[in-house]
Amino acid sequence: MNEKITVLVPVYNMGKYLNTCLGSILAQTYKNFELLLIDDGSTDSSPEICDEFANKDERVRVIHTKNQGQDMARNTGLDNTRTDYIAMVDADDCVNCHFLEILTDAMEKTGADMVYGFAKNYENDSEIDFNENIEIVDENIVCADAGEMLTRFCKDYDAGIAVPHKLYKMKVFDGVRYPPVRVNIDEWTIHHLLLNCKKVAYVKSRIYYYRYSPEGMTRNFSLKKISGVLALIDRIETLEKAGYSDLLPSVYGRLYEVAERFYANCKKHGLKLPKKFKKLKPEFRKAFKISVSKRTDLYSRKEMFAKKMFGYSFCLYSLLSKLFNV
Repeated sequence: MNEKITVLVPVYNMGKYLNTCLGSILAQTYKNFELLLIDDGSTDSSPEICDEFANKDERVRVIHTKNQGQDMARNTGLDNTRTDYIAMVDADDCVNCHFLEILTDAMEKTGADMVYGFAKNYENDSEIDFNENIEIVDENIVCADAGEMLTRFCKDYDAGIAVPHKLYKMKVFDGVRYPPVRVNIDEWTIHHLLLNCKKVAYVKSRIYYYRYSPEGMTRNFSLKKISGVLALIDRIETLEKAGYSDLLPSVYGRLYEVAERFYANCKKHGLKLPKKFKKLKPEFRKAFKISVSKRTDLYSRKEMFAKKMFGYSFCLYSLLSKLFNV
């Protein structure tokens, strides 16, 4: 495969990481790509660094916008993509030099609409070598129809949620854009993207490197994290309409866990529960009935009773949880 690919990188105040990120992309062994940088109104050195890379390499294109958030920055990139294939990289991460080569090879061999590789975490640049040689091994490629992958994803939360470390055919994004939610944006879109696929493949090679940074959005709690709860409600509604009712117990189970964690974090940080969260009690009751109540292997009767109260009274749930040491 030698089709041209867009590598999309939304950028917001990532000046201290950009050189590593962009350097790893431009060092790709697969050469036929455009690097599209969406500067989302950065106030640090990021705009200048983006422009500097564009001036040095004709494969780099920069679009400067006002700050709207990563979700809207990705949409801007999608709307300005000029190729039939797209990959996304976060500006504080980097990729192995064989990233695109390995993913395009797997896509060509399987005919998949979406291909992804595995990732590994790092904190300092000294911990990784993005020029590490990773061989293409056919035995490492796993392909399945999208329905099977959707089932695997719903039953195993860690099975490929994040948008980075994937290569897509652009048609997968037909009718799909990111909602203006700022956080948990991958949660909102992955099920829609999978439903737009016929086949999905993955490569058992660690080709994407996640930088662990204390200031990372995903590591700081705020009331905006309710987005993760609402995304799961959207997933339930979407799967129900698409005829995947058999997957709902797994998603409802995930919904209950995320909602319970959100509630616990609100209490921990002394934050008032959002009204929209309180209005979801009927969904939490449904989650308990469909999923949680079946987990008799995990919870005693007292624990189960406390958890049941989550869909009726948060105060009573909190009181019983403390009393029963749930």
